[in-house]
Amino acid sequence: MRVSEHVESGEGRLRAVLRGGDERVMPLELFFDLVFVLAITQCTALMAHEPDWTGIGKGLLILGILWWTWIGYAWLTSVVDPE
Repeated sequence: MRVSEHVESGEGRLRAVLRGGDERVMPLELFFDLVFVLAITQCTALMAHEPDWTGIGKGLLILGILWWTWIGYAWLTSVVDPE
Protein backbone atom coordinates (compact mmCIF):
# COMPACT_ATOMS: atom_id res chain seq x y z
CA MET A 1 0.00 0.00 0.00
CA ARG A 2 1.44 3.35 -1.01
CA VAL A 3 1.44 6.35 1.34
CA SER A 4 -1.16 8.21 -0.73
CA GLU A 5 -3.52 5.21 -0.56
CA HIS A 6 -2.92 4.99 3.18
CA VAL A 7 -3.86 8.65 3.66
CA GLU A 8 -6.87 8.48 1.38
CA SER A 9 -8.25 5.44 3.19
CA GLY A 10 -8.04 7.29 6.50
CA GLU A 11 -6.01 4.60 8.23
CA GLY A 12 -3.72 5.69 11.02
CA ARG A 13 -5.59 8.88 11.76
CA LEU A 14 -6.76 9.90 15.17
CA ARG A 15 -10.53 9.66 15.29
CA ALA A 16 -12.77 11.75 17.48
CA VAL A 17 -15.10 9.53 19.48
CA LEU A 18 -17.99 11.08 21.35
CA ARG A 19 -17.91 9.70 24.85
CA GLY A 20 -21.23 8.69 26.29
CA GLY A 21 -22.65 9.83 29.61
CA ASP A 22 -22.42 6.36 31.16
CA GLU A 23 -18.61 6.06 30.87
CA ARG A 24 -16.47 6.31 33.98
CA VAL A 25 -13.60 8.69 34.52
CA MET A 26 -10.25 7.07 33.81
CA PRO A 27 -7.45 7.12 36.42
CA LEU A 28 -5.22 9.02 33.98
CA GLU A 29 -7.78 11.84 33.81
CA LEU A 30 -7.98 11.99 37.61
CA PHE A 31 -4.19 12.09 37.82
CA PHE A 32 -3.97 15.09 35.50
CA ASP A 33 -6.76 16.83 37.41
CA LEU A 34 -4.69 16.40 40.57
CA VAL A 35 -1.66 17.81 38.76
CA PHE A 36 -3.67 20.92 37.92
CA VAL A 37 -4.86 21.22 41.53
CA LEU A 38 -1.26 21.04 42.74
CA ALA A 39 -0.21 23.67 40.20
CA ILE A 40 -3.00 26.00 41.35
CA THR A 41 -2.00 25.62 45.01
CA GLN A 42 1.60 26.39 44.09
CA CYS A 43 0.42 29.47 42.22
CA THR A 44 -1.54 30.71 45.22
CA ALA A 45 1.53 30.07 47.40
CA LEU A 46 3.49 32.30 45.02
CA MET A 47 0.89 35.04 45.42
CA ALA A 48 0.94 34.66 49.22
CA HIS A 49 4.76 34.81 49.25
CA GLU A 50 4.78 38.06 47.23
CA PRO A 51 1.80 40.05 48.57
CA ASP A 52 2.43 43.08 46.37
CA TRP A 53 0.98 44.02 42.97
CA THR A 54 3.85 42.32 41.12
CA GLY A 55 3.27 39.00 42.89
CA ILE A 56 -0.47 39.20 42.36
CA GLY A 57 0.08 40.01 38.69
CA LYS A 58 2.44 37.05 38.27
CA GLY A 59 -0.02 34.78 40.04
CA LEU A 60 -2.95 35.92 37.91
CA LEU A 61 -0.93 35.42 34.74
CA ILE A 62 0.01 31.89 35.80
CA LEU A 63 -3.58 31.15 36.84
CA GLY A 64 -4.77 32.31 33.42
CA ILE A 65 -2.31 30.02 31.66
CA LEU A 66 -3.27 27.10 33.93
CA TRP A 67 -6.95 27.75 33.29
CA TRP A 68 -6.37 27.82 29.53
CA THR A 69 -4.39 24.54 29.56
CA TRP A 70 -6.96 22.81 31.80
CA ILE A 71 -9.83 23.83 29.52
CA GLY A 72 -7.90 22.53 26.51
CA TYR A 73 -7.13 19.26 28.29
CA ALA A 74 -10.76 18.84 29.40
CA TRP A 75 -11.99 19.47 25.86
CA LEU A 76 -9.46 17.06 24.37
CA THR A 77 -10.32 14.22 26.74
CA SER A 78 -14.02 14.72 26.09
CA VAL A 79 -13.51 14.42 22.33
CA VAL A 80 -10.75 11.80 22.11
CA ASP A 81 -10.69 8.69 24.24
CA PRO A 82 -7.63 9.02 26.52
CA GLU A 83 -6.98 5.30 26.56
